[in-house]
Amino acid sequence: MQVATLFRESANLLGASNMDPTPQTHHHQMQMQMQMQQQQQQQQQQQQQQQQQQQQQQQQQQQQQQQQQSVDYAHHMQHHYKMHLYNPLMHFRS
Repeated sequence: MQVATLFRESANLLGASNMDPTPQTHHHQMQMQMQMQQQQQQQQQQQQQQQQQQQQQQQQQQQQQQQQQSVDYAHHMQHHYKMHLYNPLMHFRS
């Protein structure tokens, strides 16, 4: 019993304690940190991809709206032109 006590005391004096990570636990901690970093990077990449997809969808929607507005305006003007051509009363109103 005295030998074990002496060994523990000398280990404490040398700065070792039960809380100090052994090389294996330190290696395990490093692996865990690397895995966490990789997961964070993957999440960031996924978020960036989602943002890019959302931006593309918004751009497509805007383009479709602009095209639809252009078509609507063209139809509107065609209607006015046809009505003006085919309505003889329009010529005499001015």
